[in-house]
Parts: sequence; structure tokens; C-alpha cells
Amino acid sequence: MWGVFEFLQYAWELGQRHVSMELDNLTVVRKLQQQRNGASYSSLLQYIQILLVRDWMVSFVHVVREGNRVADGLATIGRDSLLESQVFHLAPEHLLSLVHEDSASLFS
Repeated sequence: MWGVFEFLQYAWELGQRHVSMELDNLTVVRKLQQQRNGASYSSLLQYIQILLVRDWMVSFVHVVREGNRVADGLATIGRDSLLESQVFHLAPEHLLSLVHEDSASLFS
């Protein structure tokens, strides 16, 4: 959930006003979608909810992990990193082949 919070903050700071976030955890996607309609008992979910009521369009989409190997690869980089967060403006070199494979699987 921290990743969702940080992503939303960063997207807002960049001026993005139409954002779609793909997550491979269906429980988290459902929780985020439900939060728009009800109270939350989690502080982190409350902070996310505050971000969601801003003047922008945010959607959360569930994707299966096997269908999104790039996201899985990025999650592995994040897990193994000593840095608090990282921003990639281009895909890391070792993930480029996965970008092409994920793209090809969308149209097969």
C-alpha cells in the first residue's frame, strides 16, 4: 500500500491528472475501490483516500502477475534496493525484453 501512496503523490506532483495504476493484488484493488465509498480504519488508506478526492481521475486495475512481468521485475528491484524509492524515466536495460514480451502478450 505504501507503493500506491507514493505513486499517487508522485503522479500528482508531476501534474498527471489521468492516472491508471495496475496492481497484481486483487484484494488491494478492491480495497482501494471501496475506499471511495466508505470510511477507513487504516491510516494509510485514509491518506490514500485524501489523495483520491483531489481534482483528477484515478483508476485501479487488477492484472495477473503472469501477464505483467515488467511490474513483477520492478517490484523485485524495489524489494532488493537499499533506496527508499526509485524513479525510472526509461525501462531498466535488463527489463526491456520483458516490456516487449508483455506487449506481445496483449495482442496474442
